Amino acid sequence: MASTKAKERVVARKDSTSHSALPSVSVIVPTRNRADSLRQLLHSLSAQVYPAARIEVIVVDNESTDETEMIVGQAAAVAPFAIHYLRKQNDGPAASRNRGAEMATGDILAFTDSDCIPSPGWVRTAIAAFKPEVGVVCGPIHPLEIGQEQPFFTHQIHLVNREDGLYPTANVFYRRHVFLELGGFDEDMRAYSWGQPVGGDDTMMGWRVRRAGHTSQFADGAVVFHQATPVSPRAYLFSTLAAQILPKLVVTIPELRETCFYHRYFLHKQSAVFYLALLGLILSRKTPLAVLLAVPWLQTTWPALKVDAWPPKRWSRAALRLVLATESSAVLAATLLFSSARNRRLVL
Repeated sequence: MASTKAKERVVARKDSTSHSALPSVSVIVPTRNRADSLRQLLHSLSAQVYPAARIEVIVVDNESTDETEMIVGQAAAVAPFAIHYLRKQNDGPAASRNRGAEMATGDILAFTDSDCIPSPGWVRTAIAAFKPEVGVVCGPIHPLEIGQEQPFFTHQIHLVNREDGLYPTANVFYRRHVFLELGGFDEDMRAYSWGQPVGGDDTMMGWRVRRAGHTSQFADGAVVFHQATPVSPRAYLFSTLAAQILPKLVVTIPELRETCFYHRYFLHKQSAVFYLALLGLILSRKTPLAVLLAVPWLQTTWPALKVDAWPPKRWSRAALRLVLATESSAVLAATLLFSSARNRRLVL
């Protein structure tokens, strides 16, 4: 199996002339102060089973203060395809992706993030999904499990294993002419005061493509792995506030209730069982057994706790993780309720 893939990569790189009919692909990567993870991303792109002559990579640097430029230069010296580097002011990832798209020469724009690791068949599988009517292709995003050596405060996205209508830029492909004709990502959706992107520009772009008459496709084999990203304690505590964009999105994209939400109104199953846990705590004053309603929520938080489940000396860390998970769920619920009232669209 491994040798077969290796042979395919050799053929894809050395015999690129026989693949000249394949679409050219521009991989666009915005980044800021992620030199180590960016190195892993560029290495994974070099392993793509797709003709190297049909690929270019564009790294858009938002004023990094680490070794980002050096890492890109080192990768460009050995990569089988062209790697371009653009340094610009830090005005948000949407602007960075748009600047990358303006530089791009590929028929297809492939977007991913600098804390991601695409699988070897990422580009090939996504390109195969571009039938004539398709304007946007997305694929699975698998969060990599956090190990004990990881920093305590990290950001990790949820598993994506189907087309949910959000079109996250960790793994999405657009026809370049369609993307540019529709104006690209909304650059007004920048960042909150604590540095986290507002978000929603990726979802809006995907649906603009669909509303323009193009179809979307989910490519099961175009897998991207997402690494847990270290963040500051402040950013960790405030991260759930970004969910306030969701009720606003429902105003213009009501289809999200069917494509994305759990039972139409809950953000996901974890948020639904958190309300169940709250109900159990309230009812436990009259019926102690009602506290068992919290069990489903505890089950959903277990993956974040198990990293510190053993040895016993780490149980204090596990307890702190539980406290933070409770805080995160409570802030998420309050944020969604406030934004739901403000936008007159209920999301729980």
